[in-house]
Amino acid sequence: MMKKVIFDVGFILLMLGVFFLPVGKEKEPSKQVKIVNTTETTDFSLSESDSKAFSEERTRDTVSETTESSIKEMQVNKKELLQSFGEAYANYSSINDRNEKLKKLMTAECIKKNGIDVKTSVQLSSEGNVETVYQSGDNKYAVILTCKQSGRTIRVLLLASVKDGKVSEMTYNTIKKEY
Repeated sequence: MMKKVIFDVGFILLMLGVFFLPVGKEKEPSKQVKIVNTTETTDFSLSESDSKAFSEERTRDTVSETTESSIKEMQVNKKELLQSFGEAYANYSSINDRNEKLKKLMTAECIKKNGIDVKTSVQLSSEGNVETVYQSGDNKYAVILTCKQSGRTIRVLLLASVKDGKVSEMTYNTIKKEY
């Protein structure tokens, strides 16, 4: 009888620790993904089925936390990539200068498809900034830029897809105000 009471109290304390220790320990997403494997040893007389159920539950919680933080981090990295992509597209001294900046942020296929690797003698320059970055889903994004080119202010809509940490598809659209 005494063993049963001690076991029940110990098990309840262990479960409270499992559920309440992680509360309030949220961190800002870091730039590096860390995967930590920990082994916890507890001296209790659990039946084999109780032990197995507890072990599976703890593993599931750890995998879930890692996946959620990894997804958040990937979303932040994609937004940073698109912010850099937009800045490179808005600020350049020549088309060749712009293309050199963009090459670092695009896949080889996207570079080829958009003629980014072609040298040109066009001396168009631009100064501008990224207004905003929107995500529509499935790694598809819209980047809105405001640029000053040849004394005129223009707005640009870049539609982009991201794959493997680089822009894999891109479409350039000038936004024209009708009225």
